[in-house]
Amino acid sequence: TVQPLFELGFGKRPREELYDLRVDPDYMHNLANDPAYDALREELATQLMGILQEQADPRLVEAACRFESAPYAGPPTHTD
Repeated sequence: TVQPLFELGFGKRPREELYDLRVDPDYMHNLANDPAYDALREELATQLMGILQEQADPRLVEAACRFESAPYAGPPTHTD
């Protein structure tokens, strides 16, 4: 069936993704939940949070993040 392919292209993304591009250049095998990669995943998450905080990313510093409401999300607001 085409359902697995549809999910890969249009389904919701997992909360965390981690791929070994040396052996999986097509991003097909998410390693984020593999216990063998826990230390690396945590290290990368810490690095990412540090960068986002340094840049005052609105997803971290705004109580109600502007990306969670229109015009970034939800139904269109224009009338034609």
